Amino acid sequence: GNRRGLARMGRLFAKHSIPCTAVVSSDLAARAARSTSSASLEVGVIRQLQQLKEHEGWEIGAHGANNSTGGHAGLSPEQEADAIEACLNDLGKAFGRRPTTWLTPGFSVTTRTTCLLKEAGIQALLDFVDDDVPFELTENPNGDVEPLICLPYSMEMNDFSLILTRHLSPREYAAALEAHILQLASEASCSGQPAVVCIGMHTFVAGYPAAVYELDKMLGRLSLVPNVIFATASKVAEAVGKGSEMALAQHFAIAGEEGAAGSSSTSTPSLDVQSLQLQFNTDPSGIVSVQRDQAALILIDFQTDFLCQGGFGERLGNDVSLLRRAIEPTKKVLAAARNAGVTVIHTREGHRPNLTDVTAIKAKDGKTIGADGPYGRILVRGEVGHDIIPELKPLEDGSEAVIDKPGKGAFYQTDLELLLKNQGIKTLLVCGVTTEVCVHTTVREANDRGIQCIVLEDCTASYNEKFHDAGIAMISAQGGIFGEVANSEAIINGFASLHDA
Repeated sequence: GNRRGLARMGRLFAKHSIPCTAVVSSDLAARAARSTSSASLEVGVIRQLQQLKEHEGWEIGAHGANNSTGGHAGLSPEQEADAIEACLNDLGKAFGRRPTTWLTPGFSVTTRTTCLLKEAGIQALLDFVDDDVPFELTENPNGDVEPLICLPYSMEMNDFSLILTRHLSPREYAAALEAHILQLASEASCSGQPAVVCIGMHTFVAGYPAAVYELDKMLGRLSLVPNVIFATASKVAEAVGKGSEMALAQHFAIAGEEGAAGSSSTSTPSLDVQSLQLQFNTDPSGIVSVQRDQAALILIDFQTDFLCQGGFGERLGNDVSLLRRAIEPTKKVLAAARNAGVTVIHTREGHRPNLTDVTAIKAKDGKTIGADGPYGRILVRGEVGHDIIPELKPLEDGSEAVIDKPGKGAFYQTDLELLLKNQGIKTLLVCGVTTEVCVHTTVREANDRGIQCIVLEDCTASYNEKFHDAGIAMISAQGGIFGEVANSEAIINGFASLHDA
């Protein structure tokens, strides 16, 4: 709601140094002024907005009296003029200055609204759902008022449209905003024409925890794109009013119900959306550059049966604690990859319940695969032991592919190669167990298919430390015969170094 959602969004945008335009209904300010309790909802929200205006550079815009009683539709010219004046006066009293940015409640614009707003001192208007180019309303019957600059309201990027109507998950919502902004940035780089996007956010929609969590990661990535800049609606309108394309190119408009985000893209420096680079320090090549959209983190077989007591690994007489050393560094790399927007893939080794996909060689002892264990039948799909350990679970929204494989290599009898091809993945960042078996087999399969592999030595492990050391050494031998080797710190630093190529 308005209390918690506004506070949450205020912290989010402050973290990324983004000043917002909060368009506020004047009934809120009027009720706060009449309230006899300093603990009332209205007083609390107004106080939060005052602090955001004073300390974080937020702009207060006007959103009419309220958003529920019909707006301007059906009002006489005198009534509409009075409604605009009353709204601006109430907000002026609450925030020390009459707003110069306006969004008509419910988009209930009449044929008189723009002229009345000009006369009332409004300079930036968010009422028109146009393209991504601001424009100036030239109609000026009195010839003595400031021009009215229209910033296009991006309805297709509004949180109502994406979350409530299209039912996007929090991650899908943030991804849609990011794709929209990056596409505009790319177009602006090619054409030299800056663009503006006003993204409407409501504190009770985009302000809930899961959405803010994903928006935080998305805004962190956008902050690394040099020609995406954040600013308030009035700043963008000011630049447009100066008639300077370069002035416009310095701003990124933000407009919404209680705070929002958007972008303005400049013509320089040039940006290829696909060329955001990750740089890793590896052996033997030194610095390796990888395009973010062509990289994937693959986590091989972090399964209960391999890493927990009583599972398949221990039944073979192995010490599972040696494998568990890889969990913590892999957990950190996984978090960093998700934050950087890198594709994540998980694999699981296992078999059909009837074991018809178990080869004779693999089932030669006849006692292990399919046998009962503390986590269900060993290495059988659908059993607890077959699943990935909780520390490294795939995201529940289904955005991270899980490859179920019957063999040691992740390419054998799976659709991994098709998945990588369809997504344009050319580099795999490899974590997993065990180093000398499933990791090595997968790396060799990838190498034969022309896919670059960077193996994380502390995010891989073996039941036998000598096997692990030998396996890692073989990968980078002879100039990287099977791939590159790095550690988790180098990969995390690489994610942090994301920059324009």
